[in-house]
Amino acid sequence: MNIDEAWTKLFEKYDIFSEIKSEGAFYITASQIKFFKEPRLMAKWDSSENLPSIFKKHNINILPISRTKYILSDFKLYEPIPELGEHITEMQKVEIPEYETIDIGNISSEANAINVLMLSKILDDF
Repeated sequence: MNIDEAWTKLFEKYDIFSEIKSEGAFYITASQIKFFKEPRLMAKWDSSENLPSIFKKHNINILPISRTKYILSDFKLYEPIPELGEHITEMQKVEIPEYETIDIGNISSEANAINVLMLSKILDDF
């Protein structure tokens, strides 16, 4: 069963649309999700394009609220990236401080990448 099918079954089984409409949100546990598919695969998407079709169609999103519970509602999690108004042909040089614990050639996780971006002050431009 793929993620789209699993979410469709979850929405039907728990009448999620009705609950969101009447209460503003639906709370679901990891064990409820796991009945159909692994929760970590069912509850994290990096962009709106990756959302299951039922989420896209009804403007629903999901967020973790604990290690074992999630909230579904019509809150907005994604913002479109605007077109650049200027054309940049040359990047500025980025200075990265020399720390023993940072190997710029071996950034193996999102958390490490964010740390390097913060140290280099790249994120200050956003």
